[in-house]
Amino acid sequence: MTDSNDSKKDSSQPNVNSSLPPNKPFTPFEQQEKRRSAPGMALLWLVIVMLAVAAGAGAFVLNRKFERHDQQLAQQVAQADAQNAELRAKADQAASATATLNTQVIQLQGKLADAEAHSQALQQQYQDLASNRDDWTVAEVEQILSSASQQLQLTGNVQLALFALQSAYERLAATNGPQVVVIRKAIASDIDKLKSTPSTDLTGLAIKLDNAIDQIDQLPLMGEAPIAQPRAQAAEPADSASIAAATGEPCWKVLWRQITSGIGQQLSSFVSVRRIDNADAMLTSPDQDYFVRQNVKLRLLSARLSLMSRSEATLKSDLQAADAALGRYFDPSSKKVQTVRELLKQVDAASPAVSLPNLNASLAAVHQFKRGG
Repeated sequence: MTDSNDSKKDSSQPNVNSSLPPNKPFTPFEQQEKRRSAPGMALLWLVIVMLAVAAGAGAFVLNRKFERHDQQLAQQVAQADAQNAELRAKADQAASATATLNTQVIQLQGKLADAEAHSQALQQQYQDLASNRDDWTVAEVEQILSSASQQLQLTGNVQLALFALQSAYERLAATNGPQVVVIRKAIASDIDKLKSTPSTDLTGLAIKLDNAIDQIDQLPLMGEAPIAQPRAQAAEPADSASIAAATGEPCWKVLWRQITSGIGQQLSSFVSVRRIDNADAMLTSPDQDYFVRQNVKLRLLSARLSLMSRSEATLKSDLQAADAALGRYFDPSSKKVQTVRELLKQVDAASPAVSLPNLNASLAAVHQFKRGG
């Protein structure tokens, strides 16, 4: 079986040895070099030289390109270094600014914490005040009323006191307690009294007193001015002849009557008869006249101060004392004395309008609220 298979394989494969050509005999290398032609060698060397030249040129061009690329790369690196330096500077500035901002933020946080603490304290105080708002409002109103009362008594400024009372009345409008209502009623009553107060020309009254003071030194005292007596006029001596002819009397009788009448008139001029109700006025010596006038001036100056301070009682007392001195020591028949006394009467008649209403009702209501609280 194996033999038949082997014979079949041999028959199926072609005969390789029968189709190959016979091998040529081996030729040495030296003989092959000799067979090459000379032009081929020259061409080969030419090609080699050209390739070398081309390679050198290519290498030179590549070298130049590499140099240009190196220069550009160096420039870019320098620019990049400059940009990096600038960026570093900016980064340092940013870091410094950031540190400053951090410091400021820390400070602001501290201030914010202080503000929050103050706010909490204020809120606590507000809560404390809100819990006792009526007491606080009444205390504030009491301060306003006390100040207004003092200003009213010292300066007499009714409008300022009226403004203070209206301000206090408006402050109490936010509360509705029964005792606060009582205070508002008292303040309203004082407001009505101030509005109804008549306006007084204090400056005009003071000017009248100044005029009276200026005239004291020119006023005649009691006994200084004699009362004028009517006297008959004697006839002229030149008319004695005509009188004698008209009456039929002797001329010497007419002349004698004229002489005796003239002597009687001259003697009557040395003696005057006056009625003096106050004998003390005649007993004052000339040295005491100065003190009498100065005493009246002091009384009028005191009256002027009482007028400006709106002290009605003191003003009336000083005016009455000055008028009594004028009537006792000065000549009542003198027009100057009568003028001064008339000025004093005018000031005394206007004195009731000098007094001002007080704010005692409002202050009493406030004090009652505080005692009840």
